[in-house]
Amino acid sequence: MDLQKIKTLIEFVGRSRISELVVSQDGTTVRISNSISRRAAAADNPGVAR
Repeated sequence: MDLQKIKTLIEFVGRSRISELVVSQDGTTVRISNSISRRAAAADNPGVAR
């Protein structure tokens, strides 16, 4: 997986409400987490532990 593809995925996760994205290609796995989305989800659900 090339660096440009990884940068594109990071930008996608940053713009979306996705909290985590895992992509595998040619034996390489990349996991991108968005802590902002997790905090927003917790704010939307008061019953979720923070």
